[in-house]
Amino acid sequence: MTPGSTNNIRTLFAGETQRIILPRLTRELRVSVALPVSRGVRLNVYWTSNLKCPGLNGPKLELQHDTELDLNGNGFSYDYYNLNPGSYIQGHIDQISGGTHFYLLKGEKNLEDIQKETNISPDHWEDIAVLKRYVANGGESDFFYKTSYRKDKDGGDTVYTLVYDNALRRGVSSLDTQTDIVLYTHDLSGYQPSCDNMRHHGDTCKIDFPSSQDCIILEAFSVTEKDDQTIEPSIETNDDRTISLTIESYRDWKITFFFSAIPLFVSFLVYVCISLWSCISSASRNDTNDSEEDLIEPLLPPEDAEVGDNSQNLPPPTATHSVQPLLPPEEDFSNQNLPPPTALHPVPPQQPSAPIEDVVLVVPPENVDVVSK
Repeated sequence: MTPGSTNNIRTLFAGETQRIILPRLTRELRVSVALPVSRGVRLNVYWTSNLKCPGLNGPKLELQHDTELDLNGNGFSYDYYNLNPGSYIQGHIDQISGGTHFYLLKGEKNLEDIQKETNISPDHWEDIAVLKRYVANGGESDFFYKTSYRKDKDGGDTVYTLVYDNALRRGVSSLDTQTDIVLYTHDLSGYQPSCDNMRHHGDTCKIDFPSSQDCIILEAFSVTEKDDQTIEPSIETNDDRTISLTIESYRDWKITFFFSAIPLFVSFLVYVCISLWSCISSASRNDTNDSEEDLIEPLLPPEDAEVGDNSQNLPPPTATHSVQPLLPPEEDFSNQNLPPPTALHPVPPQQPSAPIEDVVLVVPPENVDVVSK
């Protein structure tokens, strides 16, 4: 399997540089050698501020990887690389028998899914691949991909995985692959490493309270390039060209909890302010209503007030709350001595007078004169 990065284990080629992207609020970072001993490669760790991060204009590293693959039904194979911005990869697939789907996936999370055998559906790869090819029996195909210098939403994730998937449910897919990689490296001339010449298992570089904006760069180099004569020359193998590392980061949970509690505290403070403002506004409205009630003169007298001359001082009823009495029909008052009723003081109705023929005049006895014939 081609060296690369998995979980917190990373493998670097001699001459390769790689920047570590840290999460926020990191309390401690540890970089340790994972293998019992690295025979031909050493490791340096550089720690600088983001303003002094070395540029990617160091020596280019060219790698070549050729392999023959025999994939069982529904089987797949993969390898992976750390491609700094500007690096590119190109390859050739020669399909001997069967059929093969090729996918180029970006991101360390996709590599972890493959290694843990989770979310390894070809349909998923089809959706997320940055580059894909299909090669049938007897065919061949070329591919090429260059990484961008622009920082994207992945936050600087530079891990790329090459997946060769058997297109057949049953049967074997046989193919030959040739892959050429050109890696851009950081120019570290003039920089002093914080930890250097790490090679034994347990060799650890510890960095306390690094910022997420700091520039932490790993450099793998060959001992022959550093003129180290303590290692005897040997036949070159992968172990002589690579070094595997364990990278562990620890969060500062106290600061994390403090910053996490800030939104809750702000929300509580806003709630208290709103509640106090509501109480003050309600009390102010009540005081205003009481003052207005004291200034308004009641339209009606109190129930226990005496009815007398004060009743004449009340204002006349308005048109919407009074009904004027209807005037009685006009009558002939010429034969009567009563004054005609006025509109404001109507006269109660009079009893009807008796008919003339029913009137009997009674003369007192003392006024009767006897007249003899």
